[in-house]
Parts: sequence; C-alpha cells; structure tokens
Amino acid sequence: MIDKNIKDKFEYENNKRLTGKLKEASWLINQSAWSLCPIRPAKDPTINNFINQLNFSDLRQPIDISTLGSNVWEWMNKCKALYIRGFDFEHTTFATGIDNFIDSLILRSDDIGCLSNTYYFEHDICDYYNKNYYTVDKEIKPNTTIVIEFPTPHHNTNDMKYILMECLKKQCYVALDLTFLPVCTHNVELNLSGVDEIWISMNKTWPISDIRPALRFSKNKIKDLHYRSQAKNYHSKISANTLSSCIKEFSYDYIINKYKPIADNILKTFELEPTNNLWLGKKENITWDHMPSKYWNYNNLIGLHELIETQGKHFW
Repeated sequence: MIDKNIKDKFEYENNKRLTGKLKEASWLINQSAWSLCPIRPAKDPTINNFINQLNFSDLRQPIDISTLGSNVWEWMNKCKALYIRGFDFEHTTFATGIDNFIDSLILRSDDIGCLSNTYYFEHDICDYYNKNYYTVDKEIKPNTTIVIEFPTPHHNTNDMKYILMECLKKQCYVALDLTFLPVCTHNVELNLSGVDEIWISMNKTWPISDIRPALRFSKNKIKDLHYRSQAKNYHSKISANTLSSCIKEFSYDYIINKYKPIADNILKTFELEPTNNLWLGKKENITWDHMPSKYWNYNNLIGLHELIETQGKHFW
C-alpha cells in the first residue's frame, strides 16, 4: 500500500518536471523526485569493494606526487579511445578535488573567460572573489585567463576544440578541466600544445567522492596553497595512494566499457537524446530547482546513474 504522505511529497517535489516513464522510474527507484537529478557516477561495486579492502596503514605511507603524475599519464594513454598530443608539463600538484584548482586559478587571475552553461562552480568562485568573467563562446579577449571543462555536456567537443585553438591564438592563459574525459561517450583527439594547465580527476567516474584525488599538470610552478602543502608533505597521502592503487587495478576506460551498453539501452527505453557524457541523457524542458547554485548547468539533462544501478530490477 502506497503511503499517501510520501506520494504527495513526491508529486509536490516533482512539480510536473518528470512525466511518463521517467516519472514512473523515479518513483520506483526510491520514491523520490530527485532520483534522476544529475550528476554523480554509478556506484560500481567492484571499485567500491576494491577500495574498501585496501590496507589503511599502507595508504598512509609517503607517495611521490611527480611519480604518481607520470604513472597516471602513462595509464591514461593506454586507452585506445584517447589520442592526446602535446603533453609538456613539468610540474604536478595534488589536491582533493578539482574545485581546489579552479579556486586557485581564479584567485590568481583578473579577467576570466568561461564557457556558457558549463560547470557552475567556475562562476560561483568568480562571484565569491569579485572577479570579472565573460563567456568565451561569444568572444575571446586576448591575454585573459580561460578555463574550459572538456568535455562538457552542453557543448560539442569539436566546437570546444575550435574555441581552445582560438584562445591559444590570442595568447590566453588556458586551463583544461578534464574531469569528464574518462566518461566521454566517443573517441577524443586533443592537442595540449600551448595549454598552461590541465586538471585530472576520477571523482565523476568512480564512486570516490569521499576520497577525491585530483592532479594538476602545469608548465610553470604554481606557488599556491596546494603547492606549499605538497612541499611540506602535508597533502593527503590516503587520497593519493588510493588513486595509485586503483590505476593498477582498473583501466582508464573500465567504466565506459562496462556501462556504455547499459546506458545506451536506457537512453532508448526513455527516449532520451545522448550526450557526450556517460552519466547524462538529454531531455528538453527539464528544470532542476533548489540546486546549490544559480549557475546550475544540468537543466535539460537526466542523470542516468540510478537507472544504471537498478537496471534489470524494474522495466528498464
């Protein structure tokens, strides 16, 4: 028997956002109107179990971040779906989450260019520090700082590569956020020549948001808080060693290879348009309210993570 109070709460919070099969699925998953809200990775049990069995005392041991960076880059380049040229970065910095690198970049910059409808935190931090920012898909100002999330679900990757090329022509300082690269749904060719920083994380690919390892590769030494913490050996060894252990156990494309066939079937079942992100399907006129930022950039998108996790349990 359905609890009327729970059903009323669901209808109120859904507010006609989801209809048809999507609404039914959201209810069946956990009787919540937020089941399909973007964005998190699916909870892969194999990765979870592997991490949970790691020895805590081993994870607390010192780890050389430069060596970890080299190992991560070598590991990425074993992925046949990637062809990346121009990797020429001398310095590697560790932090717990890409947000730290976004914060650092914006704090060091005066005029920042961002893509429209991309990771909301970029705009939030510009506001927080009272920094001027503009939209690079409308104009590119010479000699400004540019941050590009690549790939990002509302933009075509070829268009983004063109914007990147134009930014470099105009002598901009460019940082690429490659967080979603491991869950990109198509092959990627990318030239990093001229790029000043790249940021790498598996936190939106693996279920490790509580561990949050992230790496910054840069041409020049960036003497920010994270550099100083690393120089003092204060960086999170547990997080860094967890990443080091995982790349020995799982391939860079483990998640995309495992879940893309399932995600493709879900897109078909729910009549969603595909995006360049494994965890997202596109559906027009979907607005997620009460989100953490006025720049929230996941409207018109459906999160597939819980549909993937419950695939085979219901009608999908």
